[in-house]
Amino acid sequence: MKSKKERFDVAKRKYLYSPEYINGKNILVVDDSIVRGLTSQKIVKDLRELGANKIHFALTCPAIRFACYYGIDFPSDDELIASGNTLEEIKNILNVDALYYQSIDSLKKSIGTSDLCLACLSGSYPTDFAQEIRIKYLNGELKGRSHYEEVK
Repeated sequence: MKSKKERFDVAKRKYLYSPEYINGKNILVVDDSIVRGLTSQKIVKDLRELGANKIHFALTCPAIRFACYYGIDFPSDDELIASGNTLEEIKNILNVDALYYQSIDSLKKSIGTSDLCLACLSGSYPTDFAQEIRIKYLNGELKGRSHYEEVK
């Protein structure tokens, strides 16, 4: 889904809640990751409207701060909630009482290998191809999705 509206519409239809388990309760939401934050914001908004007392968000993936140049659908840092925002700022954007990200070291340990592409987490791109795109992006030569078409 390329547009914010498409992602929001899917998020709107995707989640069903049992209000009797939410009203007045402290809620821990565990999710695999937060990329743009749109779905997370929708979940928090819904839980708040249903009377949740406190909302804590725990992510099994470290903060995704850097664009992916290998075909994953976040080719620009600007699209990422964690890019340029501190943990406290993300917490405020999401309107949660607490926010927990797994660390990169803990991720490696939990998977059992360190032979992973962590470019979107660390900003260290493992190929010359992606490093060249990154430099062009940082220099303002590429905008958004354009690197898919412009780089051969």
